[in-house]
Amino acid sequence: RNRPTGLEAGYESEFDTKEPVVAESGRLWTYKELFRNRNFWLLSIGIGLMQASDQALLASQVPHFIDLGFSMQTAALLASVKTFSAIGGKVIVGYLADKVDLRWLFVGVAASNITILLVYMSQPSFEVLLVTVALLGIAVGGVFPVWTTLISWLFGARSFGTVMGVMMIITNPLAMVAYRVIGSVHDEFGSYVPAFAGFIVMVLVATALILMLRPEPETRVS
Repeated sequence: RNRPTGLEAGYESEFDTKEPVVAESGRLWTYKELFRNRNFWLLSIGIGLMQASDQALLASQVPHFIDLGFSMQTAALLASVKTFSAIGGKVIVGYLADKVDLRWLFVGVAASNITILLVYMSQPSFEVLLVTVALLGIAVGGVFPVWTTLISWLFGARSFGTVMGVMMIITNPLAMVAYRVIGSVHDEFGSYVPAFAGFIVMVLVATALILMLRPEPETRVS
């Protein structure tokens, strides 16, 4: 096929397409190039904020359920249901990653994350919690497949390991900070709810960053 020209090669047409365009698989990115690349920082911080929210929420959800008055057995059941739902979320998001714009797929994952946080903050009944964790485990399970597909889309398959490894230098510390913050918030206020509100802000910022991603012209193929 001939390379697209004019509007077909513009960023706007790239954003509107339903099928993600994959970067050239043969390009090797150096560390210097990555650290100077706009997409690298947008994706690293965006995914880092989302993962920090998810992992801190996973660590605190059982204590939060107990704070709401549920027994340890009930809290563990809810956590288990969410875990199984997250497995399904990986499958669903992995399938959709080949069908829709990856940035909007991230929006869907983020919306699920925010919905879970809002439900957790509302002191819901057991039935509401059960339905929420059963249907919205995609909020946890969907982050990793959309992250890995975004890396391949923006940087190509050949540099996948290098890009992900360097990104973890940024994403892992963010998760560690979130663990620390949520524990400190509970010690200060006797509740996880203020931390959950902060996580919603983090997810919104992450979504804005991901929506700013644009594949570079030299890495796109028709």
